[in-house]
Amino acid sequence: DPESNAICTDSFASLSPAAHGQVIDGEAMQRRDTFVVPVNDRRYEVGKSVGLALHGDHEGEVLDHDFPLSDAYAARLYGALNYMARSLPRQVIDYLVLGLPLTTYFKHSAELAKRFTGEHTINIRGDRIRVERCYVYPQPLGGYVQCLSVDAVSAVKRVPTALIVD
Repeated sequence: DPESNAICTDSFASLSPAAHGQVIDGEAMQRRDTFVVPVNDRRYEVGKSVGLALHGDHEGEVLDHDFPLSDAYAARLYGALNYMARSLPRQVIDYLVLGLPLTTYFKHSAELAKRFTGEHTINIRGDRIRVERCYVYPQPLGGYVQCLSVDAVSAVKRVPTALIVD
C-alpha cells in the first residue's frame, strides 16, 4: 500500500480458461471476480472467481517446461496486474519479480524478463501498466529482498512498487 508502506498480499487460482462469449455481469446478479485478458489472438478469463468460468468441456492445461512463455502464463500475470492496478498511483510497477523452477530457470529467465518489461494491456477495457524492470529468479529465492535493497530504493528516490509472482 503506497500510503502506509504496508506489504499487501493476495492470491487467486492459477487457471486461465479461454473466455467464451459474454462474461455474465449485471445488477441482478453478483459479478464474478474475474478479468477478461487479451493475449495475442485469444481472450482468457482469470481471477478469484475463475472457477465459475469453467464449463463441462474445459480441459486443464499441461504445465510443461515452456509454460512460462505461453499466452496462458501471460494471462495469469495480467490477472495479477489487474488486481494490483487498483492501488497503483501511476500505473507503473518499478520492479516485477518472477520466479521459475530451477529446471527452467537457465532456459527461460532472459526471455521471460524481456517479455514482461515495458507496457502491457492488462484487460479488454484497454487498461495499461508499465513495468520498468523485470527480474527472474529461481524459486524460491526471496527476490523481494533483492529488489528492495538500499541501491534499488535510492535509484527511484522513494519506496518502489513491486509485484512478486512465484
